[in-house]
Amino acid sequence: MTGPDTWAPFVAAIAEHQRRSERDGAFLRNRAEVEQRFADLDAFHQALRADEVDTQALAALGGISVAQAERLRQDLDGAPIRFTSAEPPSSAAHLAGSFTRVSELMGLDPAHEFLFATDYRYRPHASVQPWAENRYLVLMGRYVVEDTWTLSLILAQLVVLTGSAFPGVAEPWTHPDFPQAMLDTAQHNPYLQQQIAYGMCAAVEGERYRTAVGVDDHTMLTPVMAEIARGAMDFLVGHELSHVHRGHLHAASRSAGESPWFAGEAFERARETPDGAAAVEAYLRDYWPAHSMELEADLFALMSAADIGASVAKELRLVGIQFAVSLLSFLDRANYLIEFGYDPAEALGLRQYNRVPGLVDVMLPMATHPWGKTRATAVTSGVQVVYRDLVDPVELRRKALLM
Repeated sequence: MTGPDTWAPFVAAIAEHQRRSERDGAFLRNRAEVEQRFADLDAFHQALRADEVDTQALAALGGISVAQAERLRQDLDGAPIRFTSAEPPSSAAHLAGSFTRVSELMGLDPAHEFLFATDYRYRPHASVQPWAENRYLVLMGRYVVEDTWTLSLILAQLVVLTGSAFPGVAEPWTHPDFPQAMLDTAQHNPYLQQQIAYGMCAAVEGERYRTAVGVDDHTMLTPVMAEIARGAMDFLVGHELSHVHRGHLHAASRSAGESPWFAGEAFERARETPDGAAAVEAYLRDYWPAHSMELEADLFALMSAADIGASVAKELRLVGIQFAVSLLSFLDRANYLIEFGYDPAEALGLRQYNRVPGLVDVMLPMATHPWGKTRATAVTSGVQVVYRDLVDPVELRRKALLM
């Protein structure tokens, strides 16, 4: 980092918040074990900044690979990102890597400085807020970061299993029939469906739903998992950085404009129903100004996470992006259930329209519109916007179908 470390008191306060959160949630663990964990984390972060500690020793201290330790040091030296002494090494490595990739592709102002902190009790997923001039805190749910990798492994198993139907194809996900084949494979493998469901619940409640996912010896599984996870993590990080990049945190509320570009047809159908026109206008007036910024952040995160111009595995990153969007929509719904004791989709959304205030899914008919599909549809439409001038229409349709 450059200049005097005048942010240290704030960083220390966030670290204490993380420790207090973990202590409060550790009712089934030995207190001494929890305190020893904090001591180990302090030792790791001190070693991280110590030139005399080599990367092999650092990796052993943090329980991460030597490559991760080396890359983490490089990211911290070259990017305006930092962590508290309470941040687990694995999440620091994942977040720093995503930050470096996304901020470079996005062209983020290098004068900005970011503190990333994860918290087991933070719900539902992530937020960014300014703390001082050019300094920002990004607070994220730790289970979202940790379980993204587990869920990506489950999805990688699905991709690899589907790929066996395309012998001789080095990258089966590029085959035009792969999207439908993957859907068929998922429908005929209830074990994978259960794994994904429990993995998503783990992202909400943690250990209660955590499930073991083994890695077999298939040579393609690990690289497939890495690309899916990279797409998901880069999207999660990129969304928060996009709010800074696009000036959303300092912008006045946007005025209501035309219907959302991804929902024009649905809004026209809504206007034809009883009270539909009034509901549409209320949404455009009350919610769309804020939602438009969220979806704009999604679009910029999509462009960065998909790594436009890369020659390998863009499709797998798109799968990861769509997975992340679905997970966030699930977390929004689960957060209402945890915080308020009811499921908004059941309590409110099964009326003619889903009108839960503050969430993206407020207008489309629930009969044909599962929870979370508005944002997922918008991101898929974003792919068609981003790639429209880069690929032919057949390829564009295949990418959309894959997502």
